[in-house]
Amino acid sequence: MPSKRIYPADNRRSSVYLLRRAWPFIAPFRGQLICLCFVVLLSIPLSLLTPLPLTLAVDSVLGTKPLPVWLQAWLPPTVSSSPGSLLFFVCAAYIGVALLIHVQSMVLWLLSSYTGERLIYAFRQRLFEHLQRICASYHEAHGPTDSVYRIQHDAASVKQIPIDAFLPFVKACCLLSGLAALMLLIDAEFAAVALTMLPVLFWLTHRCGRRLRQQWTDVKSTETATVACAQEVLSASRLVKAFGREEHEQRRFLAHAMNWVRQHNALASICSGFDFLFGMTITIGTAIALFIGISHVKAGRLSLGDLLLLMAYMAQLAGPLDTAAKKLTELQSHLVGFRRALAILDTPPLVTDRPASRPLNKAKGHVAFRGVSFAYPSSAAVLRDVSFHLPAGTRVGIVGPSGAGKSTIVNLLTRFHDPTSGAVLLDGTDLREYRLTDLRKQFAIVPQDPQLFSTTIAENIRYGDLLATNAQVEAAAEAAHAAGFIRSLPHGYETPVGERGSRLSGGERQRIALARAFLRDAPIVILDEPTSALDAGTEKDLIEVMERLTSGRTTLMIAHRLNTLRHCDFQLVLQQGRVIVQAPDWALQPPSGDLVSV
Repeated sequence: MPSKRIYPADNRRSSVYLLRRAWPFIAPFRGQLICLCFVVLLSIPLSLLTPLPLTLAVDSVLGTKPLPVWLQAWLPPTVSSSPGSLLFFVCAAYIGVALLIHVQSMVLWLLSSYTGERLIYAFRQRLFEHLQRICASYHEAHGPTDSVYRIQHDAASVKQIPIDAFLPFVKACCLLSGLAALMLLIDAEFAAVALTMLPVLFWLTHRCGRRLRQQWTDVKSTETATVACAQEVLSASRLVKAFGREEHEQRRFLAHAMNWVRQHNALASICSGFDFLFGMTITIGTAIALFIGISHVKAGRLSLGDLLLLMAYMAQLAGPLDTAAKKLTELQSHLVGFRRALAILDTPPLVTDRPASRPLNKAKGHVAFRGVSFAYPSSAAVLRDVSFHLPAGTRVGIVGPSGAGKSTIVNLLTRFHDPTSGAVLLDGTDLREYRLTDLRKQFAIVPQDPQLFSTTIAENIRYGDLLATNAQVEAAAEAAHAAGFIRSLPHGYETPVGERGSRLSGGERQRIALARAFLRDAPIVILDEPTSALDAGTEKDLIEVMERLTSGRTTLMIAHRLNTLRHCDFQLVLQQGRVIVQAPDWALQPPSGDLVSV
């Protein structure tokens, strides 16, 4: 399902919109951010004090200029009247200011790290939770790599926007204001020349920011595609080797990687050009200000110490100007990342609980489809007016050509999707009336390709019931005929299965999936071609296991091999979106007036 477009591509208001959208995620941490802002702003007076000891040393220790009035009132007369004592005070003041700056920097680092990581953690939690709720078609359309990239990298933007971009920008603007005020007090003409750089610099920033936003969008899309290609090839390494396609995949990966290089080079070109123009503007402004300052010293309007102080402030002025401009450009990168992460949250789940949904403890297992039709978005109808009834404990086989809608029936029953029209009932109640979490507990599913997690055998079996004891796990393994091969492993039930169960054979993985279903002990069992990839001997053994698993439970089995379905009570044959029931006479008489398409 394509992501909803939520902003105009190059609209200046989009930045304001995204910042407004970011606030609900930032607001819970406003207390920490206020403390962080205080620590950040504390650096401004410390920065303004940094050149003061040098000025005092030049004018009052080496020269004869008296100390400022405010300092004379604070210092004892013995210090202000003694050159040696005054020199000692100046050195101590220099060390004291430096110490305060380093302490402030350390506190800022620790507080930034704590607050920032908590922000990212909370935002990732929201993203991951939502990704599990949205429909499976979103993941099929975008692929897992795209979602992982957004959680891992783009989610960090929720920290980068306030901490790495906004607070430094505010600090730079405040420091800039303080420096401008002090320079105006010392020499208004000098300050006026220095501050004429501001309009030019902000114009450059505005022009560059619009280009950077689009370029960062292209960079992140290219990075995602490159990582997805690498993951896809490495996860299918056996297939690649079997077909001798190493060179082909190498070329495909390098094509993505080269595109990545081009996009980053284009980004570097924009940033370097901006940095050059920005730096030259500051250099020219500084040179003009220096010329005026020296002229004023020669004219007796400034002391040498005041000129040094002004030039120190001028050097510091370049810092916040550079910071403000670069943080504004970096903000474009962070906003692009936040926009990509936000696109996940803007994708609504297609299946949700109704406001007055009812709980469900343990279903009996009566299943009915009443006039069910279904079509995927932008696709033709997959099911058309399908009706049938399965009494509790019935075992039914679902057959039909690929694309006929076999998996769609299962997806509607487990409520991965809702019908376009009609209703699916469980124990006479529309599935949409049940709480979703309670409904899904009524199913034990054994897929064609068993999904195992990169943990131990015991934990993979316990996935059917997280509260199960070791004895219950072992009993489920015995029922699935898995205990024999598990005990032969070096670590038994604590043996890691590898990524997606790569350390086990196909039959062993399927037995663990069946053991998980036994442990689930659900009233409805769904078997999705569970033996299609197995040899005849393994299939025969697993069919016996599945007979025990499905005994007394409502069962839907999708299969192409007729011997797999020989123990089913009847079959649902799908043809062109409709269902034909092949069954004994009793199976064609559904209770409660349910209809059967024949």
